Amino acid sequence: MSLYIVLKYLHVLVAIAWLGGAFGVILLGTLAVRHRETENVVTISRLTERLAKMIFLPASVIMLILGASMVWINWSFGDAWIVIGLIGVVSTGLIGGMVLTPLVQKIGETKDPEQALALGKKFYRSALGDQFLLWVIVWAMVAKPTWNNMTEIGIMALIAVVSAAAFIRR
Repeated sequence: MSLYIVLKYLHVLVAIAWLGGAFGVILLGTLAVRHRETENVVTISRLTERLAKMIFLPASVIMLILGASMVWINWSFGDAWIVIGLIGVVSTGLIGGMVLTPLVQKIGETKDPEQALALGKKFYRSALGDQFLLWVIVWAMVAKPTWNNMTEIGIMALIAVVSAAAFIRR
């Protein structure tokens, strides 16, 4: 088995943990908000903050290192799908650090149930927008578009922009 295959396997495992875990948290939190279960919104938000430190942040760094190692071995940092992936990872990292983390912290600190629900709604919608961005990255990794596939790249860019618009609107 080659080093590249080992790196790719680990890269996919980490992606599953990151995206699957985040998606599960988003679903749980959204259900709690919809059912106006303030205590659950606060609990899920506090657990999400822990998961971010234990899984999501380390997973993003590990994925970036594994991905860069695979590019170094077998690809080029100028390939379209690599550029899309790098832009996406940097964007989702900024969203996590500048938007999602402060929101989840506010939810955990608030004593007002209505404010907790409002912040929870904003957090989980924003997190879903971030998740769509991660799905665009997954598409790029699977489809591996070239700079000649501008239609595909345009469609995925449109999905990313719509996700960002939904994220910003909240």
